[in-house]
Amino acid sequence: MPARPSSQALSERRLHRLATQTYTKCGPVSESAWSRLLGESITPVLNPVQRTVTLKCESSRVLHSVFSWCPMSNPRILITNAYSARNKGDAGIILGMLSDLGRNVHFRGASITIASSDWEYDQSVYEVTVVPSFQSLAETRSKSPHLRQLRFLCLLLPYSLLWLFCRRTFRLNLPLSARVNRLIQAYLQSDLIIAAGGGYLYTRTSFRGYVVLLMNLYGFLFGRLLGKPVYLYSQSIGPFQSRLQEWMVKQALKSVRLIELREDESFRLVESWNLRIPLF
Repeated sequence: MPARPSSQALSERRLHRLATQTYTKCGPVSESAWSRLLGESITPVLNPVQRTVTLKCESSRVLHSVFSWCPMSNPRILITNAYSARNKGDAGIILGMLSDLGRNVHFRGASITIASSDWEYDQSVYEVTVVPSFQSLAETRSKSPHLRQLRFLCLLLPYSLLWLFCRRTFRLNLPLSARVNRLIQAYLQSDLIIAAGGGYLYTRTSFRGYVVLLMNLYGFLFGRLLGKPVYLYSQSIGPFQSRLQEWMVKQALKSVRLIELREDESFRLVESWNLRIPLF
């Protein structure tokens, strides 16, 4: 077997082509294999949905965490933060995600579930399982956004955290209503959480913005609290009305595995946070 050239002798273009060819032919490669092939100091980080590779001079542990998202056969994926298919723009984002996942060789045969704010209507639109989201569960008969936020803040949020605490600490499952249990089971059974693409991680007001932002963050953060890997798909992030709101989002994103951003402004903002996770 010919000797492997040193990483210093390989140009970035050659490394990128080598990484792309290896991934295309062989699929995800283990951390140790990349270390032998490219050297310890260079890491190709790839987007498993769009099958693109970016080289990062980071620890190979980052690469390993990306490759170990979900099992290679028939993964179970939960898409969170879906709004409503009545909005054609949001419907287009979800349909685009489903198409991307279906084209990716590693996600073919995946079992996909969507947690939607308008789940009863969306069941007739998407050809996958649709369950209520936390926003949908917080809805009241009056459809008042203020009451929905109050219900989430005073009921759903504390009870779901209490349920999680009892489950992890005492192995005790507190009683849940049928709709809440349907959502919780979707989280528990998933191998990967993907937050739907869009522009919902921003604020327009200083006071109400905290609750709305927390509701949007909790959609995928609950999955992280359950130990599930999280990927943010095609996001627009910011602007924020206060530094505390920006800090909330920054802290929440520290726990995700990868973030895909839609425009340069969002990329520059998130990059300035130094999260040390792959950004696209």
